[in-house]
Amino acid sequence: MKKNFNQEIMELKELQERLETENEKLRTVLEKKSLFFREMEKRSLYKYLEQKLDVHIEKLERLLEETEAIPEPSGKSLARICVLGAFIKRYANLLLEKKECVSSIELEYCIREVMDCLKMMNVQTYLDSSCDGEISVKNALKIFSFYGQVTEYVIEEISAVFVHVVCRKEKIQLRLQIGCTNMINPKLIEKIVFDCGTLQCEIYDEDMIIDVAIT
Repeated sequence: MKKNFNQEIMELKELQERLETENEKLRTVLEKKSLFFREMEKRSLYKYLEQKLDVHIEKLERLLEETEAIPEPSGKSLARICVLGAFIKRYANLLLEKKECVSSIELEYCIREVMDCLKMMNVQTYLDSSCDGEISVKNALKIFSFYGQVTEYVIEEISAVFVHVVCRKEKIQLRLQIGCTNMINPKLIEKIVFDCGTLQCEIYDEDMIIDVAIT
């Protein structure tokens, strides 16, 4: 009887060792699968970003190639690269946000970073912001995308930009007052489109005032 008991103990130990070995193999397999899926997720995110920012990335690459071809590129050329790079970075951060809503102050940070880069082009800037509570990432992307689009339209001639942004319970208002070094082509109004809310745009010689709102 004692011998049988000892034998059972030995068999249990052997079984335990086999289970530990199998568990270790299983953990290794699961770790490899986890790494694989994380890599696939990363590639999927990169592909998603490329699709969303394809035009901007191509423009940035073109600007970089043009700058590299010039022995001594101007400060304005380098600053324009910084402006576009800041927009791409901030837009990508919003795109990758996992939550549906973010603090409305994030929109202010996005706009401010691009404006800081505009200062490097000797553009006079001023930001007046009143942002409280949270806003949806979707609406933040819409407003920031519009801001970036308008900035790109006037980047060659812009001399001043005053921005006023208000965020209140998903209601977002953005006013852009832009000054340029030369007369603004009235046809520019045809390019400025905002399908996500209300839009008003007026041009006065070298100045332009744009109001958009999501309510």
